[in-house]
Amino acid sequence: MQISELVTKQDLTFLEERIVTKLSSVLQKDSKLQKNLIRTKELKQMTGLSDSGLQNLRVNGVLPYYKVQGALFYDLDEVMQVFEQHKVIQ
Repeated sequence: MQISELVTKQDLTFLEERIVTKLSSVLQKDSKLQKNLIRTKELKQMTGLSDSGLQNLRVNGVLPYYKVQGALFYDLDEVMQVFEQHKVIQ
């Protein structure tokens, strides 16, 4: 090891500060993007809807969903918005 390759405490402190700053930034962005996703089975249990009922809502563009490697996911907040929009008051 050469003298020019030595790491000082100051270098380590500076590196630590940069890492903490970067991680904090990433975690803040990630928490904003984080969604409460549920699968079809969970949505069926929550709503009492059948497979074909959910399929009709998806096909007709009523219920937004995500498809990842063949698995369907629903954002719980978006599902609740759909139910609120279709609320019947008599």
